Parts: sequence; structure tokens; C-alpha cells
Amino acid sequence: MPEIAIIGATLSGNKGAASMLQSGVENISRLVENPHFNVLSIYPEEDRKANRDGRVEIVSAKPLALLMAVPLASLWWLLARLHLPLGPLRRNRILTTLKRSDLLIDMGGISFSDGRGIVLIYNVACLLPALLMGTPVMKYSQALGPFKTFLNRQLAKALLPRLAVIAARGESTQSYLQELGLTNVVLCADAAFALDDVSDTVLPETSQIIQTLDRFEGRKLVGIAASSVVRAYCQRRGIDYCQVLADFADQLTDSGDYGIWLVAHAVRRSKKGGRTSDVDTCQTIYNLMKNKSYCQLVVEDYPPATLRTIIGTCDYFIASRFHAMVSALAKGVPTLVTAWSHKYREVLAMFDMEEWTIGHQALTTVSLLERFETLVRHENEVRARIARHLPDVMRSSRQNARLAASLLGTTQADGMGLTISREGPGLTENKSYNLESLMMRAADKLFGGVPDEATVRRYLGQFETCYLGYANQEELRVRAASGGLVSAVLIYLLERDIIQGALISRIVTRDGLIEAEPFIAQSRQEILSSQSSIYMEFPLMREVRRLAEKVKGHLAIVALPCHLQRLRRWEERDPALAEKISLRIGLVCGRSSSKELLLKVLGQKGVREQDVAAMLFRQGHWRGVMKLWLRDGQEISFPFQDFSIYRNLHFECEMRCLHCEDPLGDYADLTCGDAWLPELKQHPVKHSIAIARTPEAAAWLDQMIRENYLTMQRVPPETIFRAQRRGLIPMKRGKAAKARLSRLFGLKMNYDGPWRSRWNDYLVAAMVLLNYRLSRSERLNALVFKIPKMLLRAYLMAMSLLKNC
Repeated sequence: MPEIAIIGATLSGNKGAASMLQSGVENISRLVENPHFNVLSIYPEEDRKANRDGRVEIVSAKPLALLMAVPLASLWWLLARLHLPLGPLRRNRILTTLKRSDLLIDMGGISFSDGRGIVLIYNVACLLPALLMGTPVMKYSQALGPFKTFLNRQLAKALLPRLAVIAARGESTQSYLQELGLTNVVLCADAAFALDDVSDTVLPETSQIIQTLDRFEGRKLVGIAASSVVRAYCQRRGIDYCQVLADFADQLTDSGDYGIWLVAHAVRRSKKGGRTSDVDTCQTIYNLMKNKSYCQLVVEDYPPATLRTIIGTCDYFIASRFHAMVSALAKGVPTLVTAWSHKYREVLAMFDMEEWTIGHQALTTVSLLERFETLVRHENEVRARIARHLPDVMRSSRQNARLAASLLGTTQADGMGLTISREGPGLTENKSYNLESLMMRAADKLFGGVPDEATVRRYLGQFETCYLGYANQEELRVRAASGGLVSAVLIYLLERDIIQGALISRIVTRDGLIEAEPFIAQSRQEILSSQSSIYMEFPLMREVRRLAEKVKGHLAIVALPCHLQRLRRWEERDPALAEKISLRIGLVCGRSSSKELLLKVLGQKGVREQDVAAMLFRQGHWRGVMKLWLRDGQEISFPFQDFSIYRNLHFECEMRCLHCEDPLGDYADLTCGDAWLPELKQHPVKHSIAIARTPEAAAWLDQMIRENYLTMQRVPPETIFRAQRRGLIPMKRGKAAKARLSRLFGLKMNYDGPWRSRWNDYLVAAMVLLNYRLSRSERLNALVFKIPKMLLRAYLMAMSLLKNC
């Protein structure tokens, strides 16, 4: 019989906490055979009276006792390691419950959030004893962050990485957790959405209760779930929350169109005026109303499922209590939210309904009435949105129970959708097993394939949407190194006068020298003239400010990630420059090479620098070819791999590239690069990946797709990871290994980031640093370029396999 401890939930009073608990118990019981639940309750007496479930046992864990459990658990930990008797500690009910439990689930609605003050102590006390007792801990879907304040950030960084899994209730929470570098995060909708899965627990008298409530015949019903918590936040800003809602209710009832149900979603009679009960707040609003004829108080202590049915009966709903909002959305009721935290908006985002919220700091009768009237006008659209997204939200909500079951090691959890698909929608797998695809597949099999979703998002950084595809116009692809995406975006914005110029770079020959130069492109032809990648270092940033001043209007910039980092620093000091730049396109970068590498490869081909009239580093499908046009009219082409084999082995690599941890341009608005996916190798058109990091960049791409300018599809972040994994892993996870080994190779590198290197990362790091040092030695450098290509390819394949791990 698995023992599961639950903390942060209650069966009495707060219907949100009760609905999460009830949903969790029922859904976990479907996946786990004969579980027993120990609820660590801060209201043990009331919860025991409310408990009618034989699977649930209430354990007293009042705040003071819970706080005392922290030092007692520390003492237990110490005595156990010294093999000393535990003595009276065995009589502590909280400790013994945690010790015998197979899993602790924290069901608190929000934790480790800035501005929560002393509540942080409770957040710590919910987790630390279990961690000290060696009990795995899972956070059921909840809101966390932001983590800007020092104490909150330090506590979160100390405790959250030690949890088995954290179910982030929305993308805002997920982003905050990613900022801490956490890899144990899974996105799950609020567990209370799955309460409808246990509808058999609704009391038989629910329909009778509904009938006793006055429906104000001929009028539409507007439910209002007032909140003592939002009331307190409003008071801090001098806003009379109760008066605002009373005036709003009066205006609705005076119109002759609406009746009001004033709903207390948290009912704790022993705490009538506290933040854990809304009864006093609802009563105050009711007393302030001028016309009570069309308003009914709903302040009885109904079970969660009954209260949800009541809310579902309303035509519209105004929610200040978070889980009242959840119940309204679960029942498809058009809902307007008055919010105090990001936790509301991130759930609304799952329904594409972020606009239907008013922050507590902006709450007035006028603002509430205006938004309500807008909601009524868009009622059909809002209902359609909820209906469209609800099935996915319900599936995401049930994932909480699946995660819990998987942590308990139950077979029923297998195959429940916890694995991440490595394929993007619409991608078909090519069955021609070339050496490269075999290596990638072997790495997947041997080393676990794509990491979990949270880790993938850490690799990719902040983003809105990921895409895969190419430019539709062939002329945009013919000279491009990839799918022509960057050229397509720049031309689209330029021809629609969204930007008036694009700062891009091209290869030129001047005075017998091959150089890369930045310039301002202001026409389609100028953009096309600069297609193809540049694989050698050049001082782009020296020219940015001078060139930007030449453009009257807005500008797009195409640059490497390191350039964009520096640009962002300039923009912070120069707001005029920041205002001028409308789009920053970051090119995926593995590393830059010195010009010496290019000259040595040309020397292998018998070509002198001064004889080159023009060149392209890479053109054509997949790896492509390098092209040279000589001054005598001769045209030379050879496989790009003749150059890239040295580059990929880090020969003649720039020193700063060894330090780089940003291959995907975290400071870009839009990141573009190659789609190195083996299933696309035989596709007739080379594809590009795109990471839209801002809503504006995503909107432009979506518009180009709608106008048939691009053939692109949205793909999961795992697809982007697979497309760039051999660059991402050594530059992110492998940085710690490079730093530790650097002194052995006469270098000095530091690293204090969150990634932990693995054994294979150390092998790759040793190869990279060795190759870098060889190319910096005049005597040994010459020998490198005499090594047969066959041996270099075998060496590169070994490195690539290790990178893929």
C-alpha cells in the first residue's frame, strides 16, 4: 500500500484547496493500487469533520508544529547518520508520517513568490522536513516566482532543485523557474480542472440546492466570487474593494438585465474576517449594495463539486478567488478576473483569454463595468475559446496525477503521455540510414535521447514560439546557406516599410584581401547580395553605431549572439539606439574561426588569397559546397566539409568562442539557423529553424505564413533542440568541464553557472581544448593540416557522438 503525504491542502473552508485535494486523491487512486493519503493539515479538527473518505487520514500539522518539525528533522537526520537512537523523535507525528511516506505532494496554490513576506517560512517548512527525512517531494501544479528579492531567490535556489518534480501551473511560472536553471519542471494545468473527472462525488442534493437559489426570472445570472485576499491587496493601494464591487453589482441590477449571486469560495467560520475566508467580504459587499432585491448571498459551506455546479449555472462570472475562476472556466462560463498575481493570467493564457483580467491596482467600478460590457458583447467568441482549449487543459491537469504515479513507480503510469515526442508535427522520418543519422540515433538509444521539457527549455532560453520551414520564393533560397528565412523576413519588413534598413554583413574582396564587412541594405537586391553565412571573425560591432546613424527610421540587425549581447548593453545606455532597432535577428552560432583557417584551406586547394575575386562559404543543400570565383575567370567549388571539418574540431577557433554559452542568441528577438535533422536530409528543400523570442517576432512570422510568404509550421522546442543539440550541449552543459580542464591546457576559464557536466562532456572538452592548443602552436599547427581527411573524419565522428550524449 503506497503511503502518500499531502501538505498545503485542506478539506474544509477553502474550496480551491479542497478541490485540488479531492481531484488529486481520486485521480492518483486511478493510477496507483490501494493508496493511503496522509493530509498534513493546519486545520486538523475542521478537516476531520469534513473528511468522508476512508483513503484519507488527517494529521495535525499546525503552523507552529510544522515550524518545529524543521529543527527536529535536522536532528533526526544527524542522529540517523551517526547511528544513534532517535528517542522521543519517533513520537513526533509529522516526522513519522513523512518518514513512512513514499512521496510528499505539496498542493499549495502559490509559493516562493516575491512579496509574500513571512509566508516564505511556511513554504520552507512544507518542504525541508521531508527532504531531511529522505522522502521524495513533488509540487502539484502551483504558481511560483518571481524570484527577484534576495531571500526568496536564495531559498528557492536552495530547495527547489532538490524536489523530484515541480508542476508549473503556467508558462509564467515555468519561465521564472527556468531563470533559476531548474531541470525538474513540467508544465501542468491546475489540478482542480480535473475535479470534473470525479463528478460522482457531487452530493445528491446539489440539484435541490440550485433550485433553492433565486434565479431572478427573466434576468441573466452574474456570479461574483469576492476575495478577502484581493481585498487586502486593494486596501494597500487605497482602493475600497467592497465598495467597488457593491457599486458594480448595483449598476448591473439597476439595468434590469442581471441578477447577482455573491459567492464565498472560501468559507471558514472560525476565521470569518481573515484572509482564509470570504464570508465577511461578501457580507460587506452585500450590506453596501443599495438594491439587494436582485442579489443573493451564497455563503454556505458547500462541497467543492457542488460549488462548481453552482458557478456553472451562471451566465457570466466575475472571479477574484483563483479557484472560482478555475471552476468557471471548467464549466465554460465567460469569466472576467480581478487579479493580484501572475497566477491568474498564466491560467487564462491556456485559454487564449489573457485580456479578460483586471489587475487589483487598476480596479475601479468604471473599469470593471467597461470590461464586463465588452465581455458580454464577445460572449460567443469567449465561449468558443474556452470550449476549444478546455480538452487540452483537462489533459494537462490530469498529468499531475500521472507524474505522482510515475514517482511511485507504478506500472499504471506507464504510457500515460509523460514522454516527449522528438518529432515536430508534420515531420516524416526518412529511412535512409546514413552514418550521421545512425550516430544521432545511437546517441538517442544509449544516452536517453531528448531531455525532459524543462531541460530543453533551459537550453533554448526564453521564447514565444518555435518554427521549422523555409521561404517560399526560390530566389530567396538559391544562394542561401539554409532555407532563406532571414532574407525573407528582412525583405518582407523592408517592402512593407516596417523597417527602413537592415544592417547585415557580406564577404568582399578588396585590395587582394578577403574581408567581411557590415553595411545597410535598403533594397531587395542588396539583401540578396549578402546571402550565405560568414564563418570567420570580423569586427561587426565597431561599425554598428556609425551605420545605424545613416538610417532615418527603423532598423533590423542581423548578428551573432555575442554581438547582440554587446548591442543590448549599448541600448541600455542609449535609449535612442534601442528605439531605432525594431528587430534583432540572431544567427545560430557554433563558433567563429580565425581568417587563418580559411587561408590554410584555400592553400590546400592551391588558391592564393589575392587571386580570389568573390566567394561564398556555403551554398546548396545540407552541408553544401564552398564556391570561389577567381580573377582569371575560373570558378572553383569543393565540399564545404573540407573547411568545416577543421572548424568543427575547433582548430583555429577564436578564444572567446571557448567561453561562449549562448549559441542560440538569447538576446535576439528572432533566432534563425540550420535544421540539422536527419529526417530532413533527403528533403528537396533545405529547412531553417526559427525561435521567436518576442510576441512581435512571432506575429510577423505568423503573418508571413498566412500570406504564403513562408512554408513553416510551429514545432515543439524538442525539435529545435534536436536540430542543434551538438552545438548546444558542449556550449551549455559542457562549459563547466571546459573550465575545470582549462588549466591543464595552459588556459584560464571560469564557470559559476547552473549546468553540471557529465563524463562525456569532459572528454569533449579535452578534445576541444587540445585542438585549440594544437592550432596555436606554429610547429604542430602545420602537422594538423597534413593529417589525412579520413582520420580527421573518424575523430570528428567520435567527438560528435560524445556531444550527442
